Amino acid sequence: MLLYDYKNSDAQAAGLAALVSMQLSDAIDSKGKASLAVPGGRTPGIFMQQLSRKVLPWDKVCVTLTDERLVPETHERSNTRLLKQVLLKNNASQAKFVPLYDPAVSDNFDMNLMNANVALERMYPLDICVLGMGEDGHIASLFPKGDQLDIGLDPEYSDLVIAMKAPNAPEPRLTLTARAILSASEIHLLIQGVEKMAVLRAAQMPGSAQDLPVRLLLQHADHRLNVHFSP
Repeated sequence: MLLYDYKNSDAQAAGLAALVSMQLSDAIDSKGKASLAVPGGRTPGIFMQQLSRKVLPWDKVCVTLTDERLVPETHERSNTRLLKQVLLKNNASQAKFVPLYDPAVSDNFDMNLMNANVALERMYPLDICVLGMGEDGHIASLFPKGDQLDIGLDPEYSDLVIAMKAPNAPEPRLTLTARAILSASEIHLLIQGVEKMAVLRAAQMPGSAQDLPVRLLLQHADHRLNVHFSP
């Protein structure tokens, strides 16, 4: 695990945006395209705003979400809505967005899940995956006590996207699985606040990823894990 320690959230956003843009550029140089998965939520917003202004051949970048709530894009809790507000603008407006939730088949959940898996297979393996972490140790929508957490945390499980219901999550979600997350050449974990850093330190102790799902990264991708912390 490589730890980047920033003095504040602005410096954190700038540092992560610079690093991710460089890695996207490297991927494009080496194979002509790049894939990026980013989290929802408000914490990564400043980073994504900074990233949107980077000068890159964005038309060669595919962007998806690490998880999505099963709500319409017009809903205030839609991660797609947030992503379009903070990332898919400025220079990054040329990127190709690959949504997890497809409103065209919103009345057919199984079809939506199948479509999401087909779309992610086209992006697989990911070049870069940026994740946030909750105070319960969840990443993406891999929540402790989630109804499908066991398969979500299984690196051998075949699907790249699964549905997830969790006790403290108001809506059902779609989330990337361990196979999708761990496929990334570069994994970045964005953490703000000493409370969350304490959770990460606890996750470094022996224990089950069922209790603290962020352990998935520490147990299977520690050498590729970049932790970006600001107090």
